[in-house]
Amino acid sequence: MDKNIESRILQKSYTPKLAKTYLKTHVLAIEEFSKLIKEDEDIIFVSSGSIEGRNRNGMVFITNKRIVVSLKLFGTHVEQFHYEHITAVDYKVNWLGQGIIEIDSYGKSKKVSFYEAGKNDEYLRKAVEYINNKMLEATQPEIKPVQNTSESDFITQLERLANLRQQGILTEDEFQEQKKKLL
Repeated sequence: MDKNIESRILQKSYTPKLAKTYLKTHVLAIEEFSKLIKEDEDIIFVSSGSIEGRNRNGMVFITNKRIVVSLKLFGTHVEQFHYEHITAVDYKVNWLGQGIIEIDSYGKSKKVSFYEAGKNDEYLRKAVEYINNKMLEATQPEIKPVQNTSESDFITQLERLANLRQQGILTEDEFQEQKKKLL
């Protein structure tokens, strides 16, 4: 395993002691992630976890560019969520006490479970806050006057802004200002 990836995971793990365990138990998932991560990509949050409906466990990585869920069983399965494609994020705790981040991406919803990190409410709330901020950053440069966008782009951008306002990321004034820019 790449020592650089290993040290980056240990630094950003909720519990470094458990991180050493997942470096051993989730080798395939981590190796798959190490093939994807770019030099300029920083790991912000990391946890063992899974995606609802998949009978596999693995690792969940939140980076400065995207969310990557790398699952393993007989081979690996990777799902990526780029911030510019995420339309909403919600945080819940399931009956086992595991934190779940629900990610909506263009009408498709995925529930990502965080195992040990999910038992720390503050850790996952910070992760959701980080994701929301990255979503906001991703939408800022895309806002263009209507004459430069198609009608469907305009509607998509307006929906994103409305979601951000509904989640409390944008104030009403900020929403109105961004809406005027679209118009």
